[in-house]
Amino acid sequence: MTRALELEGKIDLSRFRKHRFREQEILSGDSARWVPILRVLLDPKRLGEQVGSIGFYFDDGSSAGLTIRSQVAVSVAPEECEIRLNLTKSTWAKLLGAKVFLSDVLQEVNDLTEKEREKVISLLSSFDLVSLQS
Repeated sequence: MTRALELEGKIDLSRFRKHRFREQEILSGDSARWVPILRVLLDPKRLGEQVGSIGFYFDDGSSAGLTIRSQVAVSVAPEECEIRLNLTKSTWAKLLGAKVFLSDVLQEVNDLTEKEREKVISLLSSFDLVSLQS
């Protein structure tokens, strides 16, 4: 019934389709725990034919990696990744919680080359999370 009402334009359910993470929930455990969850948020249309990998290293001592190829994101060991992205746990929580945008976070990261920064933006903007889109 709800779906029918939406199709008829009588109700708008688009706000329920946006992926959100709670900042407090992210802060309550290992930061790396959230990296593999991004896999299900990959939008193959946004990704196109891009390939690459990002190793996420957090100040809480946890780490995780994602490799993206053939329009699929796969969890890998972070040391296997071509790009190393160092983030604080609080920054990661704010990024996933849509409190800050990726472009703002990367301005604060000093250990990436410009080419790596562009690649991180290109790959992460392929995920269906509003804070990763800019």
